[in-house]
Amino acid sequence: MQSSPDVPEKTQGPSGPGRFGLWLGPALLLATLILPPPTGMSEAAWACVGLGSVNN
Repeated sequence: MQSSPDVPEKTQGPSGPGRFGLWLGPALLLATLILPPPTGMSEAAWACVGLGSVNN
């Protein structure tokens, strides 16, 4: 069965920006685990920054 010409075909895998995001999130998490928190930020808040970077 062929799809209609109006429906775009699905591409395999993430797009270029999607692939970049797949690397950027874990890299930021790793950075928050290795680097100390900025002045004035608690360690718990710094950990939240790292977890939030993976979630996006």
